[in-house]
Amino acid sequence: MVDSFGIQAYWGGLAVKVVLSSIFPTFQHMTNTLPASAAITTNELIGFVIYIIIFTPLMLVHPSRYHKYLWYAFGASVATMGGLFIWAIAANGGASVLGPSIAISSRLGKIRHL
Repeated sequence: MVDSFGIQAYWGGLAVKVVLSSIFPTFQHMTNTLPASAAITTNELIGFVIYIIIFTPLMLVHPSRYHKYLWYAFGASVATMGGLFIWAIAANGGASVLGPSIAISSRLGKIRHL
């Protein structure tokens, strides 16, 4: 349990770093003040700390209290997937009609490629 939290916190910190880099482009190119042996950069450490600060209070709330908020998240996810699906079809020039690539005859089980 503890090791999975550490992995999730590390990846969550990287996600916060990406969000901060997209909002503040200078954050992406900030000078690394940590030694190379630390195996983490300054902006990754800042993202990790911000993630921990945001996530730790949420761990103190029982999951059953999130139930109604998760329905909103579910609706937003479905709307996002639907929007991406519509965008992909529009970017492709519309849906194409794909016929079968082989025809199977009922006589003697012969297969004919189209």
